[in-house]
Amino acid sequence: MVATPFMGPLTDLVAFCEMATLLHSSHGKAKVRVAKAKRGPGRYTELFQEFVVQVSLEGGTESSFLRGDNSQVVATDTCKNIVYWVVKHHPCDSVEKLAMDIGCFFLAHYAFVKCSQVRVERLPWSRANLHGKSHSHGFVRQAEEYNFASVTCTRVAKQNEVPPYTNTFGCFDHSLYAILLTSGVDKWKLLKTTCSGWEGFYRDQFTTLPETNERILATECQISWTYSSRQYAELGKLDFPKVLSQVQDIVRQRFFGDSTNGVYSPGVQKTLFDIGAQILMSCPLLENVSLSMPNIHYLPANLEVFSKNGVRFENDVLPCKIVKKRKRANISHK
Repeated sequence: MVATPFMGPLTDLVAFCEMATLLHSSHGKAKVRVAKAKRGPGRYTELFQEFVVQVSLEGGTESSFLRGDNSQVVATDTCKNIVYWVVKHHPCDSVEKLAMDIGCFFLAHYAFVKCSQVRVERLPWSRANLHGKSHSHGFVRQAEEYNFASVTCTRVAKQNEVPPYTNTFGCFDHSLYAILLTSGVDKWKLLKTTCSGWEGFYRDQFTTLPETNERILATECQISWTYSSRQYAELGKLDFPKVLSQVQDIVRQRFFGDSTNGVYSPGVQKTLFDIGAQILMSCPLLENVSLSMPNIHYLPANLEVFSKNGVRFENDVLPCKIVKKRKRANISHK
C-alpha cells in the first residue's frame, strides 16, 4: 500500500485513512512447494518433479484494504489448494504451460480478479544411478541450477459466468486473457580456466587493479527471455524444453568457444551482450532477453612464506573469492 503524503497537524488515524489513496494492491501466496510422481508398474517411478509456485492476484482487494471487507479476497490457503489441484490434473510437461494454466485458472474462476501473476520454478531431480544401473524409484538432486517461468495473465474480454467446478482441466476460454510469458534459468554456474582478460579500463589515482589478459572467468548466470506472442493458443503450441536447450547451447558456445581453442573474452560485459544478441538472432519467437552474470573470482595464490621455503605457486592453487559484481543487460530487437 502506498499513501499520498499528508503535511499537517492531523493525528486521527481514521481521518487520515479517509484522505489516503490506495495506489496498488494485490494478494496471493508465495513459496507453494509441490511435488508430483508419475508411477509405473510395481515399484517403478517414471518421473519425479518438484515445483515452487508463487501466485499474486490483482483486483477485488480494494475493499479489503480500505474497509476490511474480505468478500473478494482469495485466501492464501485457497491459492495453495488451487496450485495443488492444477498440478494434479496437469501433465507438467513444462513450467511455462503450468504457469499459464494456473494463471488462467484464477481468472476463469474468480470474476473479480483482473490480473494474475504466477512464477513456477522446477527444481532439478534426476534418476539415481547405482553401480552403473538406473534405480527404479531413486532420485538425486545435485545441481543448484533450475529453470523457471513467470506469467502475467490479464483479462481482456468480459467473462459472462464463472465455469462450474469440473475435474476436466482447461475447460475455460483462454482467448479471454492476454498472456505475457517469460522463461529463464537461474543459479547456472559457468567457468573457464583461460581465454579471458580485463584490460584497457579507465585508470586514475584511485585505481590499483592491474590489467591482465590471462585469468579464470567464472559466473553464476540468471538468464530470462520473453516471448513476443500474447495469445495462449500460440504459446501453447511451442516446444518450451527445446527453446531452453537452444538458449543454453548458445550460452555455452559464446562463453566457451570451440572445444580446442575456445574464444577470448575481453570482459563479462562483451560476452554477455554477444550471448543475448545470438539468442535473439537464433530465436525469432523471443521479444527480449535479460542476462545477469556476476563475477566469481579465482585469484592465484602467491604466499611469500612458502616461496622462502622453495615452494612455488604457478597459478595452480586458486583461492575462491566470490564477489558478485553485477553485470546486467536487457537486450531486445530494434
